[in-house]
Order: sequence, then C-alpha cells, then structure tokens
Amino acid sequence: MNKNNALSHHILDKISADVDVSDRLNSWLEPLIARDMPSEALEGIAPEGHQNILGIKQESLLDILGSLVVKQAPKDQIEWFLKSFRDHGLAYYRLVFNQGEFVPFSINQYEYEGVGKPTDFRLNLDNWVLVFACCLILQDYSGAYELCELNEAHIDLDARQNGPSNREFDKAMLSLLKGILYPDADMNALLVDAAEKVFKPECVGHEARQEAVNYKFLPLIPLIHAMYSPNRETAYPEKLQAALEDHKTYFSQHHAFDAQNWFAMTITGLASLAYHRWGLEPQIETLYMPEWIVKEPNIDSPRRSYRDVFGDQYDQD
Repeated sequence: MNKNNALSHHILDKISADVDVSDRLNSWLEPLIARDMPSEALEGIAPEGHQNILGIKQESLLDILGSLVVKQAPKDQIEWFLKSFRDHGLAYYRLVFNQGEFVPFSINQYEYEGVGKPTDFRLNLDNWVLVFACCLILQDYSGAYELCELNEAHIDLDARQNGPSNREFDKAMLSLLKGILYPDADMNALLVDAAEKVFKPECVGHEARQEAVNYKFLPLIPLIHAMYSPNRETAYPEKLQAALEDHKTYFSQHHAFDAQNWFAMTITGLASLAYHRWGLEPQIETLYMPEWIVKEPNIDSPRRSYRDVFGDQYDQD
C-alpha cells in the first residue's frame, strides 16, 4: 500500500540521530521489560483474590506491550501480549459483572475460577476502553459485546475523581463506543450527544481532565463519524491521522515515558474495526499504530505458551 503520511514516535524523537536507534532502545528497554515481565500463571491465589490481581496486572501488561511495540519486537511477542492483556481485562470485568458468583476464565491457556466482588477499581471510561479496543484489535467481538455490560452505574462507582459527580461525558462516550457494535444503534444521536457534552466543562470535569479528554477522546468522535460517513473513503484517513497526532501531542507532553501510552490502543482498535468491517486502509505509517496490528491479529489464531514465544529471553537470574 502506498502510505500517504508518516508520524514519528515521540520516544524515537528523543533519541539522538548520531546513535544506533535499535541498540539504544534495546539497552534501555530490555531491562525494563525483564523487570516487569509478569508470571505466566495465577497459581496459588485464592478465588477471592483473582479479581484484584487481574485488575492490577493490566498496568504492567500495557507497559510491556508499549515497550515491545516501540522496539519493534517480533510480531508473535506483541500478539502474545495483546492476547494476554485481553485475557486479563476480560476476566476482570467478567468478575466485576458477576458479584458473589464463581466465574470461570482463561489466562494464557490456563483455566481458573474466581469470585466476583464489589469494587470501585478500573470502572472508568479510560481503563475500560483499552480492554474494549484490544478485543477489537483481536477481532474478539464476543468479548467486546461482553464488555458492553459496563454501564453508567459502574462509572458512578469508580473511585477515581477525574470528573464531575455526574460524569456525563464519560457516560455519553461509553454509549457511543458501545454503539459501534450494534447495527440498530442510532449512531447519529450518540455522536451528537458525545459531541455536545465534550465541550461542556460541567460534563467533563476539572481543567486537567478537560485537557486529557480534548486529546484522548474528542478526536475519536469525528473519527467514528468518518467511519460511518457515506464518504468514509476520503473522510476516514484524515480523521485517523488527526487522532494519532493528538495522541502524540498529549503523551509527548504528559507521561511521555509511561510506556503504556506508547501504543495507541484505542485508536488502533477503531482502525482495526474500520479495516475489517469496511476495508478502510490506515494510510499512515507510525509506531503508535503499526499497520500489521490493525490488520493481522486474531483471537482465533493458535495460542502459544509464553516459553514458546519468549524462550528464556527475559528470565530473571
């Protein structure tokens, strides 16, 4: 495919041109990846403890995934972590949605049964959308539908004070994102509702939250609109590039060295849906959203063990 544009990564922008980029990245990132590499299984944890561990582990999985993407690790390693993050995230929300029940789930080919418990952890839009987008990347639409059980009441329960008490924008954006899965959803009404609330401080929250929303979620509204437009072939590439540029602008200034932001999971999830549903090509070359991740990963592809994929590369001494 003929790429129309390229967008450099802010981490690579910070590396001096007079050094070997690959060597510099490896010497910097390899120890960090090895340090954060999670254990493969959840053995020895009581069923009542699985939910908390699954929620906490999502952070380190995202950090490693971002590092692997930027250092352009082998595809099978990146796909293994996409599947692992999806497994942890989907299992976590499955437990949240089934309080007081024993719930079966699978993590990296291991089978478990946990107990769902009341919680106020990771019920916000920002955390949920990453798991939802990962399901879209992996074409795991049944998992994405399962995640749609998150509702306004869950958002109200979330402990993080990132907005007003009513969190109206977060709820509108949640409804818009869920709507992309449902053929009978009134996408125009959902787009209008999110677009109206994103510009109302009383619906978004404090000043820092407004800035984050302006860069992280506002660009998704015209992107989704373009995906559903009769002129999607021409409208979509422009809005996709704008969303990626906003991602770079925000995260090069805020949390620049937080590896979980080095890969644009949410945008890539939408791009994957656009490609597999409408055949829309990304038409942009960037490590924030590698083209092969938009097109290739599939939850139904053969699952491989950690040892088969990584060998002893990150074994601790």
